Amino acid sequence: LAAALAQARQWQDQGRVRYIGLSSHSHAVATALSKFTDITMLRYSMGHRLAAEATSLPAAAAAEENTVLSFCSTRWNQLQEGHADWTEGEPPSSADCLSFALSHPSVGEPDYEPD
Repeated sequence: LAAALAQARQWQDQGRVRYIGLSSHSHAVATALSKFTDITMLRYSMGHRLAAEATSLPAAAAAEENTVLSFCSTRWNQLQEGHADWTEGEPPSSADCLSFALSHPSVGEPDYEPD
């Protein structure tokens, strides 16, 4: 893994790749590696929030210039059937689930200027 990250950084320094990203279901892996990447994509939703909020989201936010993206915002469409963290009446829609994930201050859109 160290060799792969070093190679990716070399390509980035040469202008062959623009960004280095990581996608992981494991919050422990994301926490350990987010300081080496520009983009970290994590599983984060109403149904998968404890590990993300305790470990990987703070670590990724603390890494300089690391953007956090989320996946599995609907927990494979299960959250539309209802969830204890949703107190707005009817079960959440897909848009509600995505809004929940994007409302966390560590999750957002990349802050990069186009070339």
